[in-house]
Amino acid sequence: MTNRETIPLDQCEKGWLYRVHSRNLSIAVFDGEDVFIGIRLKFRDRFLDSEIHYEVCNHGTCSPYEKLIKLPEGIEIVSYFPGSYDSHTGRDMEFDKPASKGGNGWTWKDTGEKCEGLYCPTIRHNKALFDWLEEKEEEFGED
Repeated sequence: MTNRETIPLDQCEKGWLYRVHSRNLSIAVFDGEDVFIGIRLKFRDRFLDSEIHYEVCNHGTCSPYEKLIKLPEGIEIVSYFPGSYDSHTGRDMEFDKPASKGGNGWTWKDTGEKCEGLYCPTIRHNKALFDWLEEKEEEFGED
């Protein structure tokens, strides 16, 4: 880890990409509150993940030290979007609560019918942010 001066939370700007020292990220976008979102690698899988600015709490693991570039307009600063869909059919799904606890479990959003048979609930990843961050990883590389 390089000894660089960390940027305080109150000086971080929403929508800007920063070089960071953290457990799992090297560059990340600040969400305007206390979270940085970047691409994490785990078990050969790359996905959006977030870490909290170190000043926020005892468990904060992200220390930004260089402001790089502003996120383009129209790309939301979230790892994923609300709601799930079936990766086999593309149909939207909802989860109430387990049937064993009086709920309906997984249902099809368009009909409200209980999902039966083979289905695979999947979260809606923020592909636009992932693609932009991936491009910036190549551009800025490791520090």
